[in-house]
Amino acid sequence: MKRAWNTLVLAMLCLAAVACGKAFAEDRLLFSRDELLVGSRPVSQAYLGTLKEVDRTTATTRRIERAFARMVQQAKRVRPDAEGWDWNLVLVASDAVSALALPEGRIFISTEWVHRRRLSDAEIALLAAHEIAHVIAEHLRERVSTFAAARPGQKLTVAAVLRIVAEEWVLARELAPLMQAQEFEADRIGMALVCAAGIVPVRALTLFDKMTRPDAVGDLSYVRSHAGPLERKLDLIAWMQAENLACPD
Repeated sequence: MKRAWNTLVLAMLCLAAVACGKAFAEDRLLFSRDELLVGSRPVSQAYLGTLKEVDRTTATTRRIERAFARMVQQAKRVRPDAEGWDWNLVLVASDAVSALALPEGRIFISTEWVHRRRLSDAEIALLAAHEIAHVIAEHLRERVSTFAAARPGQKLTVAAVLRIVAEEWVLARELAPLMQAQEFEADRIGMALVCAAGIVPVRALTLFDKMTRPDAVGDLSYVRSHAGPLERKLDLIAWMQAENLACPD
């Protein structure tokens, strides 16, 4: 009975979220998922090579692993095709970033970031769910499609878009509004996953209070890709109130 209730809640939340109705629309994406994975692979591998994984036997790593597995399970109920995706949790020690998602399903979470801020299990769940939301909403595919669509005569590939943005960084500014919107979408989908897992939202929302600055993942000096933590928290609360959504205790 509880599982059926959670499934219903998740469906209701995702239908209410702009992202769930919008982010999976294939007709507005120029590239297929396979094209995205192939084109972004060099970037993913390069990023992976810059980080050092940590010992997975600590209490913090075990808590993160449990939260990640729990949120991935809910994500697969939103997108059944995600069952076969390459979900993988990479735990790193760097405190420079909190978490990061790569399009194939690889999620990076900093154990140091989690430990220093003394995140609760509910807060860790929302942190993981937010990154998982980026994957199931295919936000990177939307970004490269948007960039390429503005240049139809160039017939750009995924790899070409990523290369151009990296080499001509000023061009990334045009993606800033989309990236900021995606962050709000990921917050909403993430909270939907958390809620469907039976976690009380108010216990997860305090994650934003423990962010001392805007999340810096991908937020380079020339493009503001993330709103501030307080702005994100207030947006999420307003969204849940506007939709009059309730989650199981």
